[in-house]
Amino acid sequence: MCKKHFLVFLTFIVFLLQNIGAQTFADKSFYLIDSLDLKTLTEKDKVLIDTLLQEYHESKEDTSKLNCLNVLISECDNEIWVQYNNLLITKSKQLINKESKNIYKKHLASGYNNYGFYYYNNDNITKAISNFEKAIQLSVEIDDLAVIPTALNNLGYIFKQQGDVLKALEYYHRSLKINRELNEQEEVALSLNNIGSIYYYQKEYEKAINYYRDALMIEKEHGSKKGVARLYSNIGSIYKEQNKNTLAIDYFNQSIKIYTEIGYSKGIATSLSKKASIELSELNGENDVKTLNQILTKHKQAYEIFNELDDNEGRAYSMCNISLTLEALKDFTGAKKYAEKSFRIAKEIGYPESIKSAANILKNIAVIKKDFEEAYLMQELFYQMQDSISSESVKEVTIQKQYQYEYQKKFIKDSLATAEAEKIKDLKYNQEIKQQQTYVLVGFIGLLLMGIVALVIYRGYRLKKKSNYQLEEKNKLIEEKNKEITDSITYAKRIQEAILPANSLLNKHLIDGFVLYKPKDIVAGDFYWMHPLENDTVLIAVADCTGHGVPGAMVSVVCHHALNRSVREYNLTEPGLILDKTREFVIDTFAQNNEFNVRDGMDIAICAINYKNQTVQFSGANNPLYILSTNNNTISSLPISCKIEEGYNTVLYEIKGDKQPIGSYTNELSPFKTHTISIHKNDMIYLFTDGYADQFGGEKGKKLKYKTFKKLLMLNCTQKMDDQKNLLNKFFNEWKGDMEQVDDVCVLGIKI
Repeated sequence: MCKKHFLVFLTFIVFLLQNIGAQTFADKSFYLIDSLDLKTLTEKDKVLIDTLLQEYHESKEDTSKLNCLNVLISECDNEIWVQYNNLLITKSKQLINKESKNIYKKHLASGYNNYGFYYYNNDNITKAISNFEKAIQLSVEIDDLAVIPTALNNLGYIFKQQGDVLKALEYYHRSLKINRELNEQEEVALSLNNIGSIYYYQKEYEKAINYYRDALMIEKEHGSKKGVARLYSNIGSIYKEQNKNTLAIDYFNQSIKIYTEIGYSKGIATSLSKKASIELSELNGENDVKTLNQILTKHKQAYEIFNELDDNEGRAYSMCNISLTLEALKDFTGAKKYAEKSFRIAKEIGYPESIKSAANILKNIAVIKKDFEEAYLMQELFYQMQDSISSESVKEVTIQKQYQYEYQKKFIKDSLATAEAEKIKDLKYNQEIKQQQTYVLVGFIGLLLMGIVALVIYRGYRLKKKSNYQLEEKNKLIEEKNKEITDSITYAKRIQEAILPANSLLNKHLIDGFVLYKPKDIVAGDFYWMHPLENDTVLIAVADCTGHGVPGAMVSVVCHHALNRSVREYNLTEPGLILDKTREFVIDTFAQNNEFNVRDGMDIAICAINYKNQTVQFSGANNPLYILSTNNNTISSLPISCKIEEGYNTVLYEIKGDKQPIGSYTNELSPFKTHTISIHKNDMIYLFTDGYADQFGGEKGKKLKYKTFKKLLMLNCTQKMDDQKNLLNKFFNEWKGDMEQVDDVCVLGIKI
């Protein structure tokens, strides 16, 4: 080659390399890291990085610079965040070496936690655990709780996947405790979800679903759509295991809908696979090739998503499902191929649950192919993985006792150390006193003063003894009077209970229903009432009389008697007319003595339920009627004022009563309206007083309110009526906590 041509060629190469470099990599002096190709960033990530790095360069404070890096790392979707995390850790360590401030250590702990997350996603579990533990150790050292619960949650998940169930449960509960202290509601929901997953894998489905539901309520109020979708998917998994396939598919569909809205592909893949697995189980061994191929397509779609995300756990899970579908299609060669791939990945990442599933499929295929040696080996491996997941629960009581012993041992040790310190302190004090006693005059005056004080104390002791004796006598008298009053009120309770409907009457006419009755005091102002009519009709009412305790109970007797007279003496059956006549009796009763202006009465909701015609006649004095329908039935003949709310696969109809009580509160009394509503089989009717919704409690000591009460009814409407009662009672007690019950509570539910 001639020299001229060589120089032209060399110039071209240099020009080309310069242009490639200029087009590919961003300016390191601004972007701080090597080899950043801006073309690989989404517009969102580009704006985020530019904005935060501009603030980084303009800031003069090191703390502000570290804050900018931390926000960039947490918000950036592109994996370039790992390089910025390297920078965060490097700068934090440099600043700590210059000046050991806690704020620098806090950022370093955050960097370790981010590394743990990165290594976990790349299946380097050992490094993931190491970095999470470093984050916790450093946070404990500086007494900062912010990073600790997240790291504990991540460690718990790793230990659960490794089959160390007890350790996972311990980490989840530690995370839950700290998040509650920090009032991080979204993180509390995540911890509850994770604890629920432990019970799910232990097949304790009732415990699991309780944790999932608690988490779901928090996510809906404080959390994210992603969290709500995750819990819908998990609750669906429980219904799948309980063979409640219709409910399970419904929850999976809700999950897929939300995941699709927010564009979370991993969640879509997981819920899609679960839904397809139910469709496979419902075939019951039928060789429906068309349906099986549709199911296979769904599992392969899920696999493609997990493959794009480079998610080995998802790959193993989806390949297991593909293998099961191919087995149903009698394609045993294909089934074995996918099962072996799933088995290989599961062993690499060390997840017993995935190994167990793959081993079970391989065992079934080996039996079909009459390879009994292989079948035996896979069956043994299946049992081994099963034991690694569930056997820890057998050890749980022993380990808890060990924890208790270690705690008590530490407590005793600490107590002895404290006592020893107090003893040394007393000795030093006595030595100082002895030195001071060398001054004779001071000592003499001290003795004299002590004598005077002793006389005063003795005289005070005698007087106090006398006073205590007199006080004791008065207390005895008060206790006797108090016992007499309490005995009287307790007897009054027996009288009040006698006027309530007998259990035999309730069981006869409320075939599927419940009554939650919780008086605030021994006797109550709330009561419930029933009167059977002809033609398969029954009158039912729930009333709230003025006040509670003894005054409320006295008013309740008057109002109860007035209701009975209206029906038995005047043969009234229409709820509105019954309330008109009851009001007349109550006003007359309290108006007999003109010296006292008694304005007491009651709020009430009353229904006439015709089981045969499936109609409800309702009238109310200040109190409403709730009707819940779960069958997508349209309820007809609703009043204009009816309020309708939808959610949790149910519809709640609120029919309001008239805004006037039973009693004398104005000179103009309007007749009570009667509303007639057509209902359907399995619809639910609820009558109640205001005591449940008015209860104060919760973390902030606020009112429970009707919004939460409605949500509880809608959320639990698929449960049996007795279970609904227990769930309402449990939630009320947990909400109230250590606070005083503010009013009587009465809730009556009926399923048609």
